[in-house]
Amino acid sequence: MNENGFKVEFGEFHAYRDHMSHTFMVTGELVIAGGGVAAELLPHQGPSGFNDRILPLDLVFTATGESPSEQTVEWKGDWDDDRYEEVEFRLKGTEGRAPSPVKVETLE
Repeated sequence: MNENGFKVEFGEFHAYRDHMSHTFMVTGELVIAGGGVAAELLPHQGPSGFNDRILPLDLVFTATGESPSEQTVEWKGDWDDDRYEEVEFRLKGTEGRAPSPVKVETLE
């Protein structure tokens, strides 16, 4: 458990740009032990970093009292934005290690 009273385990995270459905999406699976916490992916607030080919997203945790322990998070961007090769995650609302960065896959 962290100082906020919950523990997070990360499952698989993916990023893909789908030219058939015109979608650029990042998705992830996680389990929150301790409950009552919602997770969401949002555009990063703050400096983006030194590499403009990496999309930074904030993985934000908010106490709600009612959220399920198994959650899927997703973020949708502009499908034709081909600047990014990788997505990295930055935690907000909890301490610890963020999910590993993921490569952006292209689906034709």
